[in-house]
Amino acid sequence: MQVVENADLYEVACNENKTSLPIFYTPAWLDTVIGKQHWQPYIIIEDSVVRAIFPICIRKKFGFKAIIMPPLTPYLALWIFDEKDIHKYTTYLAACLQQMPSALVTSMSPHHTNTDTSIWTSLGYNITIKNTYTFSFQPYEDIYRNYPNTMKRDLKRAAEKLTIQEQSNVDDLYEMIGHTYATQKINKPITKQLINHINQNTNFNPKIFSAIHHNTVVAAIMTISDQSWTYYILSGRSKEAPHGTIAVLIDHAIKTALNEHHHFDFEGSSIEGIAKFFKSFSPQHHPYFHAQKYKNIIIKKLLTKPKN
Repeated sequence: MQVVENADLYEVACNENKTSLPIFYTPAWLDTVIGKQHWQPYIIIEDSVVRAIFPICIRKKFGFKAIIMPPLTPYLALWIFDEKDIHKYTTYLAACLQQMPSALVTSMSPHHTNTDTSIWTSLGYNITIKNTYTFSFQPYEDIYRNYPNTMKRDLKRAAEKLTIQEQSNVDDLYEMIGHTYATQKINKPITKQLINHINQNTNFNPKIFSAIHHNTVVAAIMTISDQSWTYYILSGRSKEAPHGTIAVLIDHAIKTALNEHHHFDFEGSSIEGIAKFFKSFSPQHHPYFHAQKYKNIIIKKLLTKPKN
């Protein structure tokens, strides 16, 4: 078994396995959200066959390397192509982690199908649990039937006040994101330029749905898709949005995904209120973990020091 860094072979392997590979591992996604110069494509070769990939993203903190999760990317780390090789997960993962460069901080979240934390903890990583929620592909009517009555009632009341439209540009979405974070009195965590780059890349099958109330856009969401999954990645709303507006947009996105024979991933949240909102749709629950390690205790104290 070898772990090698080879961008060309990485891209070939991704293209050959695109029907099952989550979009977040693809070169197109990583080039877009963090830049070609900021990620490294490790591949695991055994018996002359690429068995798995392990992309890492690197930025600088205080002039030193930090291995991070890119923007809008819930999962990264080891991905094994053939289910027959899953029993080698810990072997492949250990080899990849040992291959990584030294960094001030390493912060990664494996895909929710990978739940084994033993290698990470043995190498000194701190583990925290995150949660995502999904709908496996099935008729929309079956999913709607399982919505709680309160959800059905809220959807009906809000839908009567709204018109849903698909947008071709990001202007309204970015404005709605601005409203959301202004309410929280924090700066927007993502640039309009990045949302534009995602929206203009047909590899991501982006969709922006907006809700219109009294001839004014009051909320918008964005999804992207690979060949099997649709992912809910962004949303924003104004104070004028009726109660249930985001739920109506998500419900519309779910219906759209299922009509395209996709599964749907809410992408989860570590924020309790948002996670509770996602759970209100009665989706399948998938805990996944975040692994983080600091180079030493001094670096940990420096990077986790509360901001005034």
